[in-house]
Formats: sequence, structure tokens, C-alpha cells
Amino acid sequence: MWGLVVLDASFNLVSSLIQALTWEDMSENVSPPPSPKLCAAVHITNPIVSSPSTLPALESFPTTPHFVLGPPSATLDPSSSTLDLLSSVDAASSNTISSAQKRKLKRNMSAKNARSKRREKAAEALSYRVHAFRASQKATSQKTPVSTSTSVHCEINVHDLPVTSTAFTALDPPPNTRKRRRAVLKSRTRRKPQPVFTLADLVGPDSKFRFKLVKASSTPTAIVDSDDRIIGVVANHPDDKDWAQLMQEAADALESHRDSVSQNDLIHRRGAFKALRCGVSYGGGQEVPGNLVDGDNADILKALNSMKAFKRLASFASCMYSRLFETKFFSSSIRLAVMCTWASSLFNYYATMLDGLHNEHRHLVRIFRDSIFSAVSYNFGPRTVCYKHKDYANLAFGFCAITALGTFDYTKGGHLVLWDLQLVIEFPAGCTILIPSALIAHSNIPVAEHERRYSFAQYTAGGLFRWVSHGFKTREDYLATLSCEELAAHKENDSKRWEFGLSMFSKWQDMKGPRHSEH
Repeated sequence: MWGLVVLDASFNLVSSLIQALTWEDMSENVSPPPSPKLCAAVHITNPIVSSPSTLPALESFPTTPHFVLGPPSATLDPSSSTLDLLSSVDAASSNTISSAQKRKLKRNMSAKNARSKRREKAAEALSYRVHAFRASQKATSQKTPVSTSTSVHCEINVHDLPVTSTAFTALDPPPNTRKRRRAVLKSRTRRKPQPVFTLADLVGPDSKFRFKLVKASSTPTAIVDSDDRIIGVVANHPDDKDWAQLMQEAADALESHRDSVSQNDLIHRRGAFKALRCGVSYGGGQEVPGNLVDGDNADILKALNSMKAFKRLASFASCMYSRLFETKFFSSSIRLAVMCTWASSLFNYYATMLDGLHNEHRHLVRIFRDSIFSAVSYNFGPRTVCYKHKDYANLAFGFCAITALGTFDYTKGGHLVLWDLQLVIEFPAGCTILIPSALIAHSNIPVAEHERRYSFAQYTAGGLFRWVSHGFKTREDYLATLSCEELAAHKENDSKRWEFGLSMFSKWQDMKGPRHSEH
């Protein structure tokens, strides 16, 4: 049975409804409090309460009754039925809705819908898994990069390369001779430049090493080991009419900022050039994963990270599904799928693990929304030439994306040398190459004195994957929580991780079919 509802003359139903809609917009999950005007004007007797938790307490309403409804000329007949009362309210209020109030209602609904769409987009942007799924769907539906590609085959089997017992990172083996150990220790202590090798030292019948030269090509080139694994990709660059202009802008930015970079170590393990890192890292004594911080150079990093050129490079190397596809920045979106196309299983592994990392630690910052990699390095040159080294702290079975920038003759210098594979790869400016930088020692051939060469590298620390696998704990804390049976299972998983990682490298035969395009 309905109770008697009596409204004061000053009560306006439309205004109360508008206010209720405003409360709803402010919070969809929290029930709004009753309108002060409604509380002052309404007295409810004998209410029917279907759920006590969904209605305000009866004590929240005043006990003084009023018997005037709607406009002052309207009076309430106590003998009227409930339906009559409701009809009177509807008729009285329908005439009071002004055009301004209608517009306000419409604006509120539009704003609510817009906020809902923004929340959905934000949630999607946060999820690596959604990006990975969409990118893999696009990559599998367009096989042109693979069908037009070539390959270069190596005698080495990456299975035989050294990694740690857990296979999250690679090993940095000590020099194999006493003399070499002393030389390396001396160079590290005094930070002396290390030797670099010219093209004549590495390639040709009269060279010391007689490595194989891989010429630059207009199509992607897969690097394949003896077990048919694709362990690297010379991805070149997208077929984009303004790509050269963007790469020139990136090189000019690195050149203009170089003198402003505050850095004490001009000679470091990777070379004799200024370099800045940013992103998410874990390792080297860190207790928890964190954002790389460089307070002295924060403004420079912010400016570089915001540039369209580096955003495009990040997207091209990863192929995260994003607005880049939707707005068609590239004239040929088919060739966007670099890591996603050539290592889709590994790409999805990155996506799943890093999705968990960022959901657990919301303070960690993704530099580029469309990148699968967690950190980047800007190498300022002016002649960026890396010494022979391994990035052993990166994921052992993961990829590192390297892009060359600048103005130089790529047929005479700037080559990428892969020592374990005995390959020397021509590396033009604006091109991107993916390699497992933790496994394979690599370096560059120097460029001429009058030339300029910079580089942009993207990578992910292996420690981040270990942190996620250990339940967002250090190894010691994680092992302390395990029972004897769980500890045995954990050791077995560690022993199998290297094989698991290798299984995520794509097979050339599966990607291409019969090997009719080999070097």
C-alpha cells in the first residue's frame, strides 16, 4: 500500500531530477544523498521498502507534513487515489520544463557518455594483452612482409649460447686468457677506449675474420640459426613518404641536445659517446622495479619522448595495435608488424608479463603507449660506435630493437657486427634491426670523421620477467614462501625455462615455407 506523498509549493520536480542526474554523473557506483529541497518538502507515511539498503533511513525525512502540491493554484484532495496524484505531478511538471533545462539534461547525458568512452579507452590502453591480441590478429591476416622477405642462415645454434641457470638473463663470460682479463679490467677501471674494427678487418678474402657481409635490401631479412629459428630481423623501415623527414628530425634533436646532456661517463662499457636511458628497469641491486630517473637530464628526455619521430619508431618496432593503425600514419600498415609478425609468441609473452607488472605497480611509467619494450636508450654520438659487448641484463631470449640515425655512408661504416653469428650487416640511417642483444655480442664499424651517426635502442630487462614470475617478490622472498614440494616444482621450472624461451622463436620454415630466398 502506498503512503500519502505531499509536496510543498516551492518543490520543483524537474529541478530535483536534474540534480539527481548530476549526482549520477559524478559517481555511478555511489548512491547520491536525497535532495535538501526534497527532504524539506516531502513526508512519507507507511512506505513500502523492498530493500532497506537501497533507501534512506526513515529518520532522514522531516515529520512536519505539508499539503500543497505543484503550483500554488493546485491543491491536493486527500481523497484522491495514488494514480490521480501521480498524474497530477506529471501534468504539473511537464509544463515547467524549460528549453534551458532540456539542454542541460542533454548536455549531462552527452558528458556522461563521453566519460564512459574515455574510461573504456584508458582501460584498453593499460592492457598489454588487448594490444597484443589485436596486433597478432592483424599480423596473422597480412603475410606480405614474410612472403617478400629473404633470409640469411648461420651455422650457430643459439641453444648453445651461455645463459644463467634461470634463463631470465644471459651470462657475461669472463675473458678466456689472463692477458685479456687484465686488459678488460684496466679498460673498465680507467675507462680507456676499446678497440674498434673496420670493414676491411672483418669482411673480404684478406680480412682477419672473414665474416659474411649482409647487404641492405628493400625487403626484410630474417636471421636464422642452424635449428631454423628466426633469431633476428633486419626490418628496414616502413613505406612512408615522410619517414626520411621524421628520421632527420630525430637526428637533429639528438644533435641539438648533445651538448646539454650532463654526463660524467663519456666512455662506458658500450662505447665512447653520450647516452641517456629512461623507462622501467629492475636489476643491478634494485630491491623493486622502478622508473629510471635522471634528474639532470629530465627535460631533455621529456622532449625526446614526446617527439612524433620516436613515437613512430617505438610503434614500428613493436607493432602494438593503436591509433597509428586507425589514422593510417603509415602508407603501408602491412609492414608495421616487426616483432609481432616475426616473433608473435614472444610478443604475446612480453604482453602478458608486462601487463601483470603494470597492473601490480601502477606507478611504473610506460614511455611509449605503442611499444612492447620497457626502456629505451638515446645515443647522442656524434659518431655512435658501440664496442663489442652483450646486453646480458636483458631478457635472455628476448629482442632488442636498434635504429640507426644520422648522415653517413652505410656501405663504408655504421654496420652492425654480430660476432657470434659472424655477420656484418649494412645498417642505413632510419632502419631498424631486432636482435637478441643479451645472447649475441655486437658492435659497430666506425664512420668517417665528417659524418654523424646516432642510434635509438629499445629493450626490456630480464629482471622484470623474473619479478613477475616470482609473484612480485625478490627471489629470496619468493623462495621463502615455498613448501618443499613447491620448491622442487620451482627448480624444475627454472631448468625448463631456457627451452621454453627458445620455443617462442618463430621457425623460418613455418613463416616462409620452402627456403627459396636464402643468402
